[in-house]
Amino acid sequence: FALLCRCKKLLPIDLQIDLFDETVIPILSYGCEVWGYHRTDLAWKLQLRFYKLALKLRKSTPTCMVLGEIGRFPVDVDIICRVLCYWYKLVCSQNSNKLPSVIYKFTYKMYEQNDLQSDYLDFIKRTLADLCLNGIWLNQFNLTFTIHWFKEKVKRCLRDQYIQRWFTEINTKEMFTVYRMYKSEFICEEYIKTLPTAQLISMVKFRTLNNNLPVQRERYRDIPRSDRLCTKCNVGDIGDEFHYLLVCEHFSNSRKVILPSYYWRRPNAVKLKELLCTRKKGTVVKLFSFIKEVTKELDRA
Repeated sequence: FALLCRCKKLLPIDLQIDLFDETVIPILSYGCEVWGYHRTDLAWKLQLRFYKLALKLRKSTPTCMVLGEIGRFPVDVDIICRVLCYWYKLVCSQNSNKLPSVIYKFTYKMYEQNDLQSDYLDFIKRTLADLCLNGIWLNQFNLTFTIHWFKEKVKRCLRDQYIQRWFTEINTKEMFTVYRMYKSEFICEEYIKTLPTAQLISMVKFRTLNNNLPVQRERYRDIPRSDRLCTKCNVGDIGDEFHYLLVCEHFSNSRKVILPSYYWRRPNAVKLKELLCTRKKGTVVKLFSFIKEVTKELDRA
């Protein structure tokens, strides 16, 4: 929180997040090689809370949206990787004469004979199996690869698995119907790096359900999505991001003045994705201006 207070008025959001990852995360995960198998939820909650505070998002903002916009992985990924790398050092033949390795071998032998229960060994065995690396567990005292290969393999597998879970959540929940139209990659969005802080905050709020669009506002009233209609025009469309950015007649004049005609002429999902994922700074600034007008009008309603 000291970091947040000192840099929020001086540094752009992307640098704030980088500073947090480089200065606070190492403290949160200090010594995780020996405790990371047991409990990582507190570190993960603090990491997520910082991201939401930095971006000024509601506590209810879906986690997959927060991480998807900034392209960051949960701290659990790094912690699990470090736990497994430490386990590799315990079973590595080069360290066989060291006391921790000797104790591990003794513990492992008792574990295999069902004379000892070990949450640590259960975690290592289960995690390697989940990563499709069960053969490493079965042949752990005869490993022929380096720790560098093992570290990169584990990190890549953990990240790939998280991205798969992220895509599954985005593609299965109704609340992400529009979000998945324009968010197809787990990467840091370009506007995070290019827009000034105030404009960035408005943009990320609009993209992550932190807005007063009918599709979002009426979700808390348990109104079916098909009935969350736009109240600004008589088109009869659902009041979602696609409608207000490219269709709504109430903002027709502003849209024609601010946005390039390519997007609002014969609008479709492809053009929505191109607009919200554009890397052209000029178009991003125009998009922000239009979003600002839309949100201001809806907040006043």
